[in-house]
Amino acid sequence: MKHIRLFFLSFLLCFCFQHSASASRLVKGFEALEIYDYFKAKSNFEKSLKRYESPASFGLARIYLRKDNPFHSIDSAYYYILRSHASLGKVKEKQLEKLIVFGFSASSVLELRQSIAAEFFIRAEKENTALGYQKFMDDHSWANEMELARYRRDSLAYQDAKSIGSSEAFEGFRDNFTGSVFSDLALKDYYIAKYQEVTANHTLDSYVAFLACCPDNPYAPIAQDSVYSLSTRSKTLDEFVYFVENNSGNQNVTDAWKKIYQLYMIDFTAQRLVQFKTDFPDYPFLNTLEQEQSLLNTSLFPFKRDGRYGFMDRNGAVVIDPQFDQLGFFYEGLATAVKDARYGYVDKLGSEVLPFRFESASDFEGGRAIVQENGLYGVIDRIGNYILKPIYSDIQGLSSGVFLVAKDSLYGYIDKDGTLKIPFQYSDAFPFSKGMAKVDVDGKQGFIDEQGNFIVMPCKSNISFFNDSLLIFEENELFGLMRKNCSVVVPAIYDIIGELSSNRALVSLDDQVGYLDGTGKVIIELKYQYFPNCSKRGTFRSSYAVVMKDGKFGAINEQGKTVLSFGQTGIGEIKSLTAFLKGSLWGYKDLSGKVFIAPAYDYAESFQNGIAIVEFSGKQGVIDAKGVYLLPMNYSIVSRLTNDMLLVSEGNLVGIYSNQGNEIVPMRYRRITQGSAEFFILMNDNDVHYFLISEKRILTPANGNE
Repeated sequence: MKHIRLFFLSFLLCFCFQHSASASRLVKGFEALEIYDYFKAKSNFEKSLKRYESPASFGLARIYLRKDNPFHSIDSAYYYILRSHASLGKVKEKQLEKLIVFGFSASSVLELRQSIAAEFFIRAEKENTALGYQKFMDDHSWANEMELARYRRDSLAYQDAKSIGSSEAFEGFRDNFTGSVFSDLALKDYYIAKYQEVTANHTLDSYVAFLACCPDNPYAPIAQDSVYSLSTRSKTLDEFVYFVENNSGNQNVTDAWKKIYQLYMIDFTAQRLVQFKTDFPDYPFLNTLEQEQSLLNTSLFPFKRDGRYGFMDRNGAVVIDPQFDQLGFFYEGLATAVKDARYGYVDKLGSEVLPFRFESASDFEGGRAIVQENGLYGVIDRIGNYILKPIYSDIQGLSSGVFLVAKDSLYGYIDKDGTLKIPFQYSDAFPFSKGMAKVDVDGKQGFIDEQGNFIVMPCKSNISFFNDSLLIFEENELFGLMRKNCSVVVPAIYDIIGELSSNRALVSLDDQVGYLDGTGKVIIELKYQYFPNCSKRGTFRSSYAVVMKDGKFGAINEQGKTVLSFGQTGIGEIKSLTAFLKGSLWGYKDLSGKVFIAPAYDYAESFQNGIAIVEFSGKQGVIDAKGVYLLPMNYSIVSRLTNDMLLVSEGNLVGIYSNQGNEIVPMRYRRITQGSAEFFILMNDNDVHYFLISEKRILTPANGNE
């Protein structure tokens, strides 16, 4: 039936095409194609090309596209489908209506062209090169695979540029593939490649050249940092000054100016600050400088509020809001501060001068501070530059212009500029004092001068100066005296040789106590008994010393004459009124031995500044020379703070009273310590207050908790 139908349609078509031979061959071509007679179909289509170019080319394209015949050729199919599409407009409307029965129409031409393009895309995929995909795109702009081909072309081209890795390759990619999805990636690659190429030798000139040629490159800030780092490699004042004068556009100029100020102010005085303003009139932070100048001589005190620390002035006005975990006092314009268990430094405006990166940090002294990182110690200057890198197991503060430094179990001395002055050669060492330092070499001690020359050779163990010309030395756990040249003056025969005071030094031998003079001669024979702590209690104070004979205490003068008879079982420091123990109670005698206040106390201290601390039944108080209570016997502890102030406590609270028993600081603090000669620090769990000694007043933060 199908063949009958085709025959009828073919007859009509031939009639419609005016019974021409060409029309007959065209129809026969489609008929043959329907029954897969490719030889006959190809022959008839080829003979119809001249008169019926579009449908005949369409038929040939179908033959060449199919793979079930010997004529399969994708290139020929492409040739003929282009020819069919190009001549489609020559086909008359009526012819198109009739030929549709053979599958020929404008839409079928487009569909066949797409099918042929799909085969070419498969070919491009197998080749998988940027050029292959580009050719596909050039030849098949109508193809459904165009966007996929574009993506794959761009991806391969981008990978080619990546494999080359040069800025030129990435720039070429962007020029040749405008609008590619890889353009932004290629631009980033271009920027970094350009940066690496220009700065390949990492010199200052190379970074300067990069900034000159590529100011908009996103790596320009990194280049600016490198210019800054290389220009200020030694971190000297002159380097930072030169940098700001020659790199006005650099992002680090602000930081450089701040470092100029800090380095210039190594001598932190008002005069130096005024001179800074004269020497650097272009300093960009003059307002801040004026503020710092106004605070230069202002004392600031750390205070605590809600668990955080800030600073207040001596009127209690808050200058820096509480924001730190801990704070120190200001030294040379900088104070240690702690945040998140890390130490840094702030100025009096509360600005972070050195970042919070240290495990511990000391106050600045001479423009230097000792800091700890990774468990080791180093020394920094005011800009945080390491003068000594943190590689040392111990560093002790400046003394005679040098640090005592320990490394690999040996000690040496390094000056404040980082120069090794005395090599690491001592197994133990001490800071310099009065131009000399004690050192240990192989278990023997000696003294060196500031150049490392031995003043006293290391010939004996455990030595100390007795006076300017003699030293105490230890040998076989006994003590003697020697000269600086190690010649022995007094053999090591004594159990104790005490401090030389009033040209007298206590010595003990076989539990007998006497005194040497400054030459080492026995000046008061060893006829007194040893008693606990006698090396301290038996030292001459105010020309008197406490001694014991036959189990009783007395006092002698510098000539060894008894000034207080041996009738006491206990005795205090020798004063005009001296505490003495009789039986189980303490009283007071004058230097003539006359009882001034009868024994009545469980414990008593000798009079000093007209008062004495006494104790009875576990409570302490203060009396005057007549035995009158200036401070009632109500307190658990009373101790001397100064010549005219007393620290008193009851339970866990402490306060301050005058010698006359007047309250100065209420007894409501947990701890009171001496901050300086000017103030005491008053501490509670949640507050830090101060007692200003000269003004005799308590300093608390405004609106703080009293």
